[in-house]
Amino acid sequence: MTQRVSRARELLLWLTAGLLTATLAFVITSFTVWDGVQGTAETVRDRTAPAILSTIGAKVELLTANAAAVQSFGSGDVVRSGPGRDYQDQIALASQNLAQSAGLNEAGDKATSELQVIEALLTQYSGEIEQADARYRQPGESTLGLADLWVASRMVDDQREGVRVLLDGLVSDQEQALAQQVAPAWANPVLWLVPAGVLLVLLVWTQWTFSRRFRRIFNPQLIAATALLATAIGIGVWWTAGVNAHLRETRVAVQTVVDSRNDQASQADAARVAKLRQFLDDRCGPGRCGTAVADLAPGPATVPTALTDHDVSAQTEDVGLATEGASSGGWLRWVLPGTGIVIGVLTGWGLWRRLDEYRYQA
Repeated sequence: MTQRVSRARELLLWLTAGLLTATLAFVITSFTVWDGVQGTAETVRDRTAPAILSTIGAKVELLTANAAAVQSFGSGDVVRSGPGRDYQDQIALASQNLAQSAGLNEAGDKATSELQVIEALLTQYSGEIEQADARYRQPGESTLGLADLWVASRMVDDQREGVRVLLDGLVSDQEQALAQQVAPAWANPVLWLVPAGVLLVLLVWTQWTFSRRFRRIFNPQLIAATALLATAIGIGVWWTAGVNAHLRETRVAVQTVVDSRNDQASQADAARVAKLRQFLDDRCGPGRCGTAVADLAPGPATVPTALTDHDVSAQTEDVGLATEGASSGGWLRWVLPGTGIVIGVLTGWGLWRRLDEYRYQA
């Protein structure tokens, strides 16, 4: 009899050790995974997505500013009011957005270097426009002012190292960073479902063992722990699917804004190219500016119809809604591990009663 009691107590000790180990694994993995999920979602919301929107916004504002400057020179308004208020407002916004993008950058050292080059070129571009303005106002130096305007436009337009090309490369790098963050590495439930599944199986098997070997059909603590674990697994899987869906929505929403802003940029640049061609022909005579007109980057065969700023603002709000949806599960960072701790307490309580019985019998 004593030997049977000893073996039963040994089995209970093994069950206790297995259940508590599985519970500890569930607590650790659930916190690690959901802390990573929440951190990624918050990074996308607070840094990566805003950085992309700031960069593509800077591109539109730069090209709009450039078009406004060319319009001012071409119409002669530059003599009275310089490059114009539109130019000044847009170039200030471009500088502000670039600074914001630099502060939020999540695309690594390469993107940081690109931002530094772009900011330096933007400063140089502004200087060329100011010099063009000053010279164009001076009697007899309008041609030099026109040359400076041309140099400034080429800084934006150059197909190899122009600001526009560099901005496109930067947006691409930032979108790759977003794609890596949206990838379901952290949001994969397998990382915490395995220990959760092991714990669930152990709980069920323990209750079956109690009913077969110890004639204890009901153990309220283990039943409560099993129900709590099953609920936690269901909530975790459901919310994981939601986070993945919201992160995918974020990527699509960001791409939609980028496409719309690129259409706006193309429209602004097409207007700038057409006006600059006309301006050069007016000053030099048709075809007499030589390679200057020929070197202008050809505009697209068809310029897309750009959405209004109001429409783009609505698309940007969609980005915000998607990122908020992805990052709104912060409570799971604590609830799932907390649930594991409660399960551990219930499991220990339920097993301790049986251990106590066999200690008494021994």
